[in-house]
Amino acid sequence: MPINIKNSSCVISFLLLALISEAQSEKSEYVGRAAMAQVFEQMNNWFKNTSAYSMTVTHASYENYTTTVPADKAVGYFKKDKNNYHSFLMGIHTIQNSTYKIVLDTADKIMMVANPDQLVWNTYTPDDYVLLLKTCSTIKLSIVGADKKYRIEFEKGYPLSAYEFIIDADGLPKEVVSYYAQEIKKDEEDKNSAKVKPRVSISFSGYKKNAVFNYKTEFDESKYFIRKGSKLLATENYKDFKFSDQRYNLN
Repeated sequence: MPINIKNSSCVISFLLLALISEAQSEKSEYVGRAAMAQVFEQMNNWFKNTSAYSMTVTHASYENYTTTVPADKAVGYFKKDKNNYHSFLMGIHTIQNSTYKIVLDTADKIMMVANPDQLVWNTYTPDDYVLLLKTCSTIKLSIVGADKKYRIEFEKGYPLSAYEFIIDADGLPKEVVSYYAQEIKKDEEDKNSAKVKPRVSISFSGYKKNAVFNYKTEFDESKYFIRKGSKLLATENYKDFKFSDQRYNLN
């Protein structure tokens, strides 16, 4: 029986497409809450125990679950040196050293000074994470290249439909995506505006471990204010800012 070369080529093409599709598709498996808690714990331990590092942090909001062009985007950073840190996230600077915590809103020209706190270094135990994860319905793990993607889904009625955590080969967060369950107006000023379910992405890149910083440039308070007795006075560059001293011990 003669071989139909045309039909044979079609079959081969179909098989190749099927194999490519299979290779590109994400295979997921279910993960328990305790296992997910361990993943969180490992990430937190890295951030808490690594004495000096820096990274780029990008916030992006999207109109819906599938659109690829962000409606808003802000690129910032986080820098840590022992117990000092300086972050610039969503337009807000936060600087903390051993004496002060400074929050600086350059858009609205507001400066707040408080006592340093340890909240940024707090970590959770696996039991704490299991308690947090009780609100979710399912947790799925899929492999995307060298990355692991954990998808945490929630029941109807919860503000989010899902969280996605993409973890790189070193066990560090690469992206966190929040899928909002509630519909909002695409244009708040238009009463007839279509409603959409947005998603928000926070991506982390450019990790630098054992980074070296200039203390005066990154963490020192003297560029923002000077101290006169128990009072703090804004420096010349920030004299037009609304200044709020929220320290509970002024001695």
